[in-house]
Amino acid sequence: MVEVQDLWFSYDKKRWVLKGIDMELRRGEKTVLVGSNGSGKTTLFLHLNGLLVPDKGTIKVSGNFLSYTKKALTEVRKRVGIVFQNPDDQIVAPIVFQDVALGPVNLGLSEGEVKKRVKRALNELNIEELRDRKVHELSEGEKKKVAIAGVLAMEPELLVLDEPMSGLDPQSSKDLLTIIDSLCEQNDNMAVLVATHDVELAYEWADRVMVMRDGEIVKSGKPYDVLGDEEVIKSSRLAMPRVLRIYKGIEMAACGNPGVPPRNIEELLKVMRGNYWNARRRMGL
Repeated sequence: MVEVQDLWFSYDKKRWVLKGIDMELRRGEKTVLVGSNGSGKTTLFLHLNGLLVPDKGTIKVSGNFLSYTKKALTEVRKRVGIVFQNPDDQIVAPIVFQDVALGPVNLGLSEGEVKKRVKRALNELNIEELRDRKVHELSEGEKKKVAIAGVLAMEPELLVLDEPMSGLDPQSSKDLLTIIDSLCEQNDNMAVLVATHDVELAYEWADRVMVMRDGEIVKSGKPYDVLGDEEVIKSSRLAMPRVLRIYKGIEMAACGNPGVPPRNIEELLKVMRGNYWNARRRMGL
């Protein structure tokens, strides 16, 4: 879906914020980009639909090199939708329906098509009841969903979310992940890229994890292989996921490998129960 090669960028031409980024985003895959604050995640995102222009390097979207003409940028922004960390930076209309409709209207779609897309986006996020609400009356979680709906109404092939769980309570975060999972199930050609410093989310939820440090992607791969790399995690000022830390302790104490690495608490408990009963059997209890 997206291929980034040797991407370099500086805001002030004195200090590189991105340093030779190489990255691939694949259709049907949920990728999480983890990194501490200031590692360059947001700056990278702003390049994916042409909001920033690189100093060096190339970006391909659906096989085509990203161009920066008005026509080309309009086309790429249909394909790549970015949801910013703060929804107030993205929501501009006073009424929910008007805001979600803004993107399709700017594409020059017919009134009927605009209404159809807005209705579909609101339905996908289970916020139909907010249709005629004033934006300033919404909660933080509701605003985030409206911002996502505005992007979905453009029918993107890549959905990019910058710190989507920031400011949300645990249940709202869980609900949002469920919605994103549902969107992926409905459209297996869509790619999803999430930026976060939440390693717990990345480990449990992602198909693929990338670690970003000081403007570089230092490791990419399956969640266990990346977030289980103690050297990479420590040098990137991150913490290993709790489930993985406990599992590694079990792995060291167990006789042999206890099995497939667990991705969440429920799977970890199964490993622990299995090792408990295996130990009892070995002791003849």
